[in-house]
Amino acid sequence: MSRETLDELARKYGTDKSSKHNYCPIYEERIGHLRDQPCKILELGVLGGQSLLMWYDYFPQARIVGLDQKLIFAPDPVHQDRIAVVQGDQADTGVLRYMQLKYGPFDLIIDDASHIWDKTIISFETLFPDMNSPGIYVIEDLESSYEPHITVYPQYKSGRISTVDYLKSCVDAVYHSSDGIIKSLHFHRNICFLVK
Repeated sequence: MSRETLDELARKYGTDKSSKHNYCPIYEERIGHLRDQPCKILELGVLGGQSLLMWYDYFPQARIVGLDQKLIFAPDPVHQDRIAVVQGDQADTGVLRYMQLKYGPFDLIIDDASHIWDKTIISFETLFPDMNSPGIYVIEDLESSYEPHITVYPQYKSGRISTVDYLKSCVDAVYHSSDGIIKSLHFHRNICFLVK
């Protein structure tokens, strides 16, 4: 029996991971092996819940958790068995740790939230170390690294380093770090996959 591809599901639910960004073929290449696994997935940035529903159909055995500052989407009773949504800021380490304890450890984390450099980096540094290994952390919409007028907030610790510059430093960590926490990085147009 033929199953819908991720791109077909993205178009079905109206998520921009399909036509706008064309991420779906890349996702299938990088995470398709998890499709029938009982994995735990966290997506930062929910909006109307379109991608949560896409993941729900694509990963039939997965537990899917979403985080967003505004609760625009609430799963209906049909989806509540495997989808949970938490309200909070992606840079609030207390909320992130709460989610790890309640729903983790995660096998797949997708950051499609604010795209604010500092918040993206805080989320990664908080969540990645406690992911399952092997695990995959995805950061979308990296073109925001070239839009400094919307991405720097002085209250966060990373200063003026962009997400792309931060990821470049992670390449150095793959080769020179003794802890070996990042196994590999895979860059595609506007998206990066970090493998633990």
